[in-house]
Amino acid sequence: MDPKGTCHASGGRLHTIQSTETSRPPETNAGIQENQPSTHPPDLDNQNIDSIFGIVILNGVSSRGSGRREEERSRRRLHILRAAERVFGRHPFHEATMQAVAAEAELGMQGVYEHFSSKQALYEAVILHRARAFERRLEEALEGLDDPLEQLAAVARVRVEVFVEAPAFLPVFLAELIRFDWGVESRLSPEVHGVFRQVRDRVDGIIARAVDAGELRPVSRYFLQHVFMDVINAVLRTTAPDRARKDIERCVDLVMQTYLRGVAASRS
Repeated sequence: MDPKGTCHASGGRLHTIQSTETSRPPETNAGIQENQPSTHPPDLDNQNIDSIFGIVILNGVSSRGSGRREEERSRRRLHILRAAERVFGRHPFHEATMQAVAAEAELGMQGVYEHFSSKQALYEAVILHRARAFERRLEEALEGLDDPLEQLAAVARVRVEVFVEAPAFLPVFLAELIRFDWGVESRLSPEVHGVFRQVRDRVDGIIARAVDAGELRPVSRYFLQHVFMDVINAVLRTTAPDRARKDIERCVDLVMQTYLRGVAASRS
């Protein structure tokens, strides 16, 4: 039977009747086929098919998989940063090594280099991590506070909270702050110095309001700011980390009492 026709039996003879569909001119059919969008997917070679199957098998098709991977990557990065804080806290920059950080984090070298391309990049990331943590928490702590002395107490509280988490790293952080304040050449990037500057300007604004309110002497705000931050550092330096962690409010009270009243014994 001709595929273009329909077969009927008549008196033992087959008669083929052409369908109306196939009686159209060939060019008309060709034109229709060209204008109609294809319902078939594009051709895939073996390499593309293997790649697609590999992605599906390893990662699935849900977007949740990507989110979980990003969360795990963030956790791993934070784990490395905390290990690096301990290493840089024990050793000067020139003595600390990426191998020591990997050992501290209990990771292979490749695991560290996947997140940080060099010791310099890791060192800057550690400083930036603490600086941004202080800035972020300070912004949250100051929300809703109007009294400048309460705001200064909030600054002291956040400073203590942030650095009791990594007491060994405090000297390293302070050394970089001193270089920044004195304009000494530093290995840190402008991005890190920008965060330092934002925090300094915020504290300077609080001290300016305290001076305007008559709570502090009308002397150099630069001097007042350095005295305040140095009192915080003195409390952190002379208080055991475990004790500071358990009694943060005592540390804050000592900062504020010392800053506002000095260290002279009371006189009758």
